[in-house]
Amino acid sequence: MFKVLFRRLFHRQSTPPADAERLQKTAQAMMLAPEPRLYCPPASARYEGLSKSIRQAIEEHQVNVGFFWAELSPGQRENCGVIAIADPAMGAGHPDALTAKLDALRRHTGISELDATRAWNYQDGYCIFSSVWVCDGKKSPEEAYRLWSRNDIATHVSGWLNWKRQSSH
Repeated sequence: MFKVLFRRLFHRQSTPPADAERLQKTAQAMMLAPEPRLYCPPASARYEGLSKSIRQAIEEHQVNVGFFWAELSPGQRENCGVIAIADPAMGAGHPDALTAKLDALRRHTGISELDATRAWNYQDGYCIFSSVWVCDGKKSPEEAYRLWSRNDIATHVSGWLNWKRQSSH
């Protein structure tokens, strides 16, 4: 019992270094700003506002999230949210099969291949969703994270779960 509780607390409080690096590289590739900063919410606020089923899915499927931000100019900030979901089975098989699976996941979650601000990709055993947006900078990174987590984390983790259940990959 203690080990399970410790594992849950540890998972919510930190992101393993390899996953943090993966999240950072994804953010850097998506953002205009050259040196985005990582916003790390306190453990109590990391998944605040998400349903119990989404929080359970996050723990069960080794989901890691990262929220990055950078000042573009005075009063203008670029934000990038990254969600990495462990899914080694998706990468199995021919590269064309992976492309077809990513296309199906994009369609299922309502993302066009032409959308330059939101994307699903696959890297090293992880499905990675990223979204980038610019705001006026009046909201703090904490407020921007809360809005992003309630919208994108809930929407795209549940979208991935529904797609996974419906697909046979």
